[in-house]
Order: sequence, then structure tokens, then C-alpha cells
Amino acid sequence: MEYVFVYGTLRPPREGQDPRDSMYHAAVAHRVLGSVPAWLDGAELYDFGDYPGAYPGRGRVHGDLLAVEPQALGIMDRIEEEGHEYRRRRVTVHTEGGAQEAWIYWAPEGWRSRGRRIPSGDWFHRGAGHAGRGDGR
Repeated sequence: MEYVFVYGTLRPPREGQDPRDSMYHAAVAHRVLGSVPAWLDGAELYDFGDYPGAYPGRGRVHGDLLAVEPQALGIMDRIEEEGHEYRRRRVTVHTEGGAQEAWIYWAPEGWRSRGRRIPSGDWFHRGAGHAGRGDGR
């Protein structure tokens, strides 16, 4: 079993949330063994329109900790274009049950200037102009 902290389009869908906000979750859902809300301190979240990107920083990013079958990592690597776009690294995330080491996909540093920081740190609650979907523009 592997643990992955997901903060954007790989998150499980929520009732009332636009399905496009979790558009890639269906690709791994059959490999997910469990999911709990989680957060990562020392990180910031940016909105790139149809998807977000996380970076090391001073804030907190909210998402979900997925327990997945190891085969899910290959699927996620393809979705995130690991090694070409996003980079998969280990971090320590927090849940109501305590801390857990997990994988995260960090966004490419060169993209930061193209995005808008999400002050809430939560893709599902990204602020003004967001009605369950959109980039606030």
C-alpha cells in the first residue's frame, strides 16, 4: 500500500462540487483503498485554471490522503506527467488521526508566475467567483 496526498483534480469528488474539480479521480478510484481529509503545512496552492499546483511555502494546503494500491502510482505519474511536469516527492501530511508520510506531486517552479495563489489552500474552496467550479476569472 502507498499513501498519496492529493490536493486537486485527483481528489475524491464531494457532493455539490463540480465534477470537473475532481476530473482525474475516476482514473484511480478502482485502486483507492481509503481516503481521509488531510493537510500539508509549509506549502502553498496555486490556481492554473482547470487544475491547481502546490509548492513549498509558508501556508497550508488542504486535500485528501489516499491509501492506494501500488499500481495507482503509475496511473498518477502519467496523469501528472511525473518527471516532465509535476514531481513526485515524499512529505509528511496530517490527518485527524495523526501524521503520515505520503507522496505529493509538486508543480513545476516555472509555472508559479502563471497562476493565482489560493489563499484558503483548498482547491474546493478557492474563493470569489468559484461556484463549485472555475478559476475565479
